[in-house]
Amino acid sequence: MKNIIVYRTIQTHLLEELKKSFNVKYLPDYLTTQKAEFEEALPTVNGLLGAGIVMGAEELQKMPQLEVVSNITAGFDTLDWDAFDKAEVSITNAPDALTQTVADLAMGLLLAAARRITTVDRAIRANEWIKGPLDTATGLYGTDVYQKTIGIIGLGRIGTAVAQRAHAGFGMDVIYHTRSRHENAEVAYDAKHYPDLDGFLEAADFVVMLAPYSEETHHLMNEKTFSKMKDSAFFINVGRGKTVDETALYEALKTGVIAGAGLDVFEKEPINQNHPLLTLDNVVVTAHMGSATLATRNRMERDAVANLTAVLNGEEPQNRVL
Repeated sequence: MKNIIVYRTIQTHLLEELKKSFNVKYLPDYLTTQKAEFEEALPTVNGLLGAGIVMGAEELQKMPQLEVVSNITAGFDTLDWDAFDKAEVSITNAPDALTQTVADLAMGLLLAAARRITTVDRAIRANEWIKGPLDTATGLYGTDVYQKTIGIIGLGRIGTAVAQRAHAGFGMDVIYHTRSRHENAEVAYDAKHYPDLDGFLEAADFVVMLAPYSEETHHLMNEKTFSKMKDSAFFINVGRGKTVDETALYEALKTGVIAGAGLDVFEKEPINQNHPLLTLDNVVVTAHMGSATLATRNRMERDAVANLTAVLNGEEPQNRVL
């Protein structure tokens, strides 16, 4: 039987299913207490299943029999694509299971930032009752979402799901910035394609970042691009943290270049508790939890197991990346 390492916690029944077909080492603490056992198993491993592992040419040299890395998540930017391609090692991911759940969080962050929900929550817990906009002395004004313009950077699975929610649920005008047009979304949600990023940013009331991370999208949102947004606009990131220059974002939020932000991802995670962004009241933050519902995580694990099994059995996986 082939050898696999599961380096992230998964459901017991899926682990038992894998053990029927493979020699399984279950090492979810591979970075700490199980590090020695993990290193010892690398020379004979055929498949890896987990998420977030950093791996390039140096690491692959330690695994001459490796055939596949099956990611439980949608992202795979911690894996060196060129090194994997040269070594002829497959990469799979699990994007389908989390689409709707991440779209839900995107809209949740958008609403929380626009209506200042977390700011009011903190005030009430501090015994500072905020009466609302009718009280001009203590009122805390929010921003309407209904019939505003939402701009989506990256109209893939999740971006399309966000467009559906915004258009059908909130009557929003949908615009999107991608290299190519998505005619189905244009028909279904009356979405308008903006190939020019500056024009796109100038038109949007809410900008939702969903572009995959690459050299091209590194710090796509920076001092220059934030300056193109309306001063009443909000920035939402549920995609990849490194697509945003956080220093520029902080300055834009602090100086009123933009109105607010909702952030689920950061350049370095976990975010440092002393990070300047966390000092701002016009920022809502969550802990990279776009897919964090029990049902969704279960589906992601199931899909990752199926992908791993397919590759090791010489079959085509459902979600091949490489």
